[in-house]
Amino acid sequence: MGLPKKVIFVYSGKGGVGKSTVATNLTFALMQLGHSVGLFDADLYGPSVPLMVAGLSATMPTMEGHRVQPGHFGAVRVGSIGFIGEETSGHVWVGDYLTGVLHQLLFDVDWDSDILVIDLPPGSGEVHHRIAYAISGKALLVTTPQDVSFADTRRGADMLHRLQTPIIGVVENMAANVCPACGLPQPVFAGDTLERLCRPLNLSLLASLPLLPSLSEQGNRGIPYVIQYPDLPLSQQFRNLAGSALAQCERTVVNWPAL
Repeated sequence: MGLPKKVIFVYSGKGGVGKSTVATNLTFALMQLGHSVGLFDADLYGPSVPLMVAGLSATMPTMEGHRVQPGHFGAVRVGSIGFIGEETSGHVWVGDYLTGVLHQLLFDVDWDSDILVIDLPPGSGEVHHRIAYAISGKALLVTTPQDVSFADTRRGADMLHRLQTPIIGVVENMAANVCPACGLPQPVFAGDTLERLCRPLNLSLLASLPLLPSLSEQGNRGIPYVIQYPDLPLSQQFRNLAGSALAQCERTVVNWPAL
């Protein structure tokens, strides 16, 4: 067994927009919809996924011969450099070292899944190029509704375009804070994701997710929000996003205007 036929890259142009939170909950939402799913944390320099699933009942990754077997967290297979070595250790992965790490942790792995979600690092770099050239996947962009995030996301979209990686849509994260008293959404940032990002790039806005303290709290606890609170509205939003992302993966993605 090798890589699944369906691969979804979750990508952001800048850090701090909640990309790994979206990737993790998207993966477990796909599982709740009945799919067999794997999750790979491709951020070799600052892996977050191991912390976000640490509270689940798990079987840790193992080596069988020269092949890596991903860990089992709930019903999801998870791989990350974060399972190897000390939490505080820093590594410089470039060139042949980077190739070797990706080969062992991503390419030469028994994922045994129908879908693989890859949490790409923010920005652009060697990791993006090596993965995009080797894997035929489609990308989901994560942004917050603010101009500084839009600018980085547009640059990231241009990188994906150059790598011939189709983009299936945009997730607007931290769109609004839900007032605990009245229940009405209050915008956190002043940007317009539809007008400033989606329409210029001819992309669909697949989800607009609120800023909820409980979402961050669950990340700290290591239990995905959709697992802890499966019946709450945000979990249904993640499942809707999962369904929309899969539907977009089946379509031929139209190219967007040059940036």
